[in-house]
Formats: sequence, C-alpha cells, structure tokens
Amino acid sequence: MSADSSWDLQQAVYGALTGDSALMALVRGVYDHVPQGSAFPYVVIGEGTARAWGAAGLDGIEATLAIHVWSRERGLREIKTVSAEIHRIPHDASLALAGHTLVSLRFAFAESALEPDGATRHGVISFRAVTHTP
Repeated sequence: MSADSSWDLQQAVYGALTGDSALMALVRGVYDHVPQGSAFPYVVIGEGTARAWGAAGLDGIEATLAIHVWSRERGLREIKTVSAEIHRIPHDASLALAGHTLVSLRFAFAESALEPDGATRHGVISFRAVTHTP
C-alpha cells in the first residue's frame, strides 16, 4: 500500500494559495488552524479523505481536500469571488509533492451558505487528487 500523500498535498496546496498574489489581495490569511481574533475574509484548508488505489504495479492515493472561505460581507459577492480564485489556483496544477507524484488535481464542487449566526457566510470548494508513489 502506498503511503498517505494527503499531508504533502495539503502543504503543496497551501503553498500555491499563499503564493498567489491575486488571492492574497482578497483575503486576510490562509490557515490550517484559525488564530483567535482573525479578520474576515479568510481561507481554511480543511478536512479531506484518502483512499488507496493500485493498478499494474502502481500504488497510490485518491484524496479529497476541502478549502473553506469565511466572510462577514453581506451577500455572496465576496464568497463567490474568493471561491473563483481558489478554484483557479490548484485546478489542474502541477504541484510538487515530497515522495509522491501528483497525477491529477481537479475541482470537484463548490457550495456556499449563510451560517446560523445570520452574519457569517461560508463557502466550501472541494478538490479531488490522485497521487502515486514512484
């Protein structure tokens, strides 16, 4: 079985997001854990899944990765704008992963909602990645 590449994937996606000047001009930060008192809007690299796959001498991982956008702006403009930037950055990107080869990284879905507090907007952008271990 192949080693889980999901941490390496998260690190590569984090680097791609924080290294993108257009995205960083729109948000106050990109986090794995949100520091207390962080200003809106911000992005959180969230939960994911990892499942082994193999074929003809190849071992790999099929993973999902959710990226969250948090906003306090009224309406959906800010969530949709930031989500579009996030979609653009990792979709079909050729990211380097330590110890793994990224076969594909593709947008899976996006959704947005108003949180129960009535003031916070939450967007989720999900990606599907396939990696293999050389």
